[in-house]
Amino acid sequence: MSLNIKESTSEMRKTGFDWKSIWNLNLPTKIKIFLWRSLREWLPTQVNLARRNILVGGLCSVCCNSLETAVHALWGCSRLKKVWNRYDLLRGVNFASSLCFQDFFSSCTQNLGKKDLKLLCVVLWHVWFLRNQLVQCVGRHGLKNVVPWSEEFLEESMVVNGVVGIQREQVRQNEIKWHPPEVGFFKLNTDAAIDVQKWCVGLGMVVRDCFGAVKAGSIQRIEARYSASVAEALAILRGISFAIYCGYDHLIIESDALGVVNMINLGTEISADIGVIIEDIRCLLQNIPDARVRYVSIRKANVVANSLSKLALTLDVSYFWLNSFPPAVERCVQDDCPS
Repeated sequence: MSLNIKESTSEMRKTGFDWKSIWNLNLPTKIKIFLWRSLREWLPTQVNLARRNILVGGLCSVCCNSLETAVHALWGCSRLKKVWNRYDLLRGVNFASSLCFQDFFSSCTQNLGKKDLKLLCVVLWHVWFLRNQLVQCVGRHGLKNVVPWSEEFLEESMVVNGVVGIQREQVRQNEIKWHPPEVGFFKLNTDAAIDVQKWCVGLGMVVRDCFGAVKAGSIQRIEARYSASVAEALAILRGISFAIYCGYDHLIIESDALGVVNMINLGTEISADIGVIIEDIRCLLQNIPDARVRYVSIRKANVVANSLSKLALTLDVSYFWLNSFPPAVERCVQDDCPS
């Protein structure tokens, strides 16, 4: 099969694009750099690799039906229909004449408001991440959750960067507490505490249902000198293992360790000391249907797990509870219960 790659890329580099439209977006720098590379057709797509004689053919490795340009990889691939069918913001926007990613993105900037445009940028960035996972044969091609995941990521990044800090301070007290999961799911909250003088780590984990009832909980004390990130990752790993052991496998996992959550979800480069733990977490998650790992930016949403981790530092052995909880955290659990 002969594929004319040069013809497909002849219109790709345009000079009239308004670059301020991406650099002025209030988004993490890594996403803006990704967009800039996409708009310049500098992503390592199959077409670009073929043009550099690194690969032969240039066909999309996901659908195997079309040349993989940037616009194909991020929007036009038939495998992406499950993403864009759930994303109604682009309905009515005409992309029939799009020859390159710049055409696509220019149409979006003209038809979307700032908030919707930022969400689109995060969706595109996450689509590329999932595409890379598939090509490299790591992880699953979890396209059905791209839009919800992107909405959560955008909200979290705004909080971290202080964009919604003022509004958060004005939120009513009951809106910053722990929230129960949706019906049919269980929520696992984990946390870690470190006693640097005694060289020990306390891990706390609690599983609750959609009514806020405690289904299982555990505290574990480890004699070790771990970094905060390693301790938080270990709390998540042991929390997931504990929940599975207790029979709760439809899980939403929450932690207040943003860096660790990003490592799990985004494939962030992993250092040697924490890498094994992160990989073990990912392996467990592959066997849990619809599992989600979330960052809770407000510590009051993770107060029970936090209290359990501190309690673990005061004990010499590990404990676990089923359908109950220790008296030391009773008040915290009651405060979290939906009114």
